[in-house]
Amino acid sequence: MGKIFFSTFFFLITFTHAFSQCPNSDIVLKTQADIDNFATNYPGCTNLSGSLTIGDIPMVTSLINNLSGLSSLTSISGNLYIFGNSNISSLTGLDNIETIGNKLSITGNNSILNFNGLNSLKTTGELDIRLNDLLENFSGLSNLTTVSNLTVSNCPKLKNFIGLESVTAVNNFASFFNDNLENFNGLNNLNTVSGSLNIEQCNLLKDLTGLNDVTSIGITLRIFNNNEMINLNGLEAVKTIGAINISDNNKMQSLDGLDSVISLNGYLGVFGNMPNLVDISALSNIEYTTIFHLYIQDNINLSVCEEPNICEYLNKGNPSSISGNSTGCTTELEVVNKCTLLNLNKSKLQKVMLYPNPSENIFFIEGNSKLIIESIKIYNTEGFLIKDIRNSDRKINIENFSTGMYLVSINTTNHGKIFKKIIKL
Repeated sequence: MGKIFFSTFFFLITFTHAFSQCPNSDIVLKTQADIDNFATNYPGCTNLSGSLTIGDIPMVTSLINNLSGLSSLTSISGNLYIFGNSNISSLTGLDNIETIGNKLSITGNNSILNFNGLNSLKTTGELDIRLNDLLENFSGLSNLTTVSNLTVSNCPKLKNFIGLESVTAVNNFASFFNDNLENFNGLNNLNTVSGSLNIEQCNLLKDLTGLNDVTSIGITLRIFNNNEMINLNGLEAVKTIGAINISDNNKMQSLDGLDSVISLNGYLGVFGNMPNLVDISALSNIEYTTIFHLYIQDNINLSVCEEPNICEYLNKGNPSSISGNSTGCTTELEVVNKCTLLNLNKSKLQKVMLYPNPSENIFFIEGNSKLIIESIKIYNTEGFLIKDIRNSDRKINIENFSTGMYLVSINTTNHGKIFKKIIKL
C-alpha cells in the first residue's frame, strides 16, 4: 500500500512539474507563431523568473499582431520589453500580469493608442515608454501604484498622462520630445519625486498643470527648451528641491509656480535664451543658505535680480555667475549695488500697491508719492504685451481686458522696474 501511495505521489509531482514549465532563462518571442505556441511550449507557465521580449530589437518591425497567447502569465521577475510591433493595436493578452520586477519598456509600437490590456498591472520597477507614434494617454494602467522611474519620450500624439492616477511617488520622472503633450493630467496624485523631474522639448506645454500635488523633488528640477512654456504654474505645492535648472524656454515670462519653494540642496540656475523672462520674484522665498551656486545668465530682458534672498546670498560672497542679462543684472557687482539701493528704499517700495485688486475696470497705483513713473506695461499670462502706457498716470483702465491675471511692469526713473500682479474680474 505504501509503495502505491509513494508511486502515485511521485507521479503527481512529476506531472505537475511537467505541465507547469517556465523557462529558467530569458525568452524572446519574435513571431506570431512564437506567441501562439507559448502555452504549448511552456504549459502552465504563469511566473517568469527571467525577462520576456516581444518583438525584436527597437526599430526593427515585427509581424506580431496580437498577444492573446500570453494570457497565462501573471508575473515577470525580470524585464518586459515590447519592441517594434507596429501591427499590435492592443496589449490584450497581458491582462493577467500583476507585477514586473524590473522594467516595462514599450518602444516603437506605432499602432498602440493606450495601455488597455495591462489593466491588472500593479507594480513595475521602471516604466519606459518611447517612440509610440499613436499613443494618446495611459488608459489601462489605473491599477498601477508602484513605479520607480517613469520615462516618456518621442510619443508625438501623447496629450496627457490620464491612466496613472494611482501613482503617488516615483524616483525619477522624465518627459522628452512629446510635441503634443498638453498637460500632466493623470499625475494629479503624484506627490513625491525623490530623484529628478526633467521636462525637455515638450513644445505645446504652457506650464506644468497636473503636477499640483508634488511637494518635493529630491535631486534636480530641469525645465529645458520647451518653446511655449510661459511659467511653472502647477508646482505651487513644491516646498523643497535639490537643484533648479531652468533654461532655453524662449517664451518663459516668469518663474511663477515656484513661490512655495523654501529650500534647495544644490545650485540655482536660470539661464540660456529666455528673452521674455522679466520676473524671477517667485524665487524669493528660498533660504539663501541652501543655495550652493547661483547662475543667472543670458536672459536679455531680465533687469531685476535683486530679490532679498539673492542680495543676502551675494553679500556673503557666495559663488555666482551673473552675465548676459539686461542692465541692472549684467554682473554680480551691478546686482550688489542695486541690493544696496533696495535696502535703502525697501520700506518705500513695499508701500507700492495696485488698488483695487482684483479690479473690474479701473485700478490705481498707490503709495510712495515720490515714485517717478516713466511708463507702465501690462502683460498677459502668455507673455504678450497688452497695454503700453507712456505717461505717469497712476489711473489705469482695464475694462476691455479679458478676465484673468496680468503682470504690471511699472518702469520708473528713480527705482527701476517694479512688478506687480493685477487680477481682472
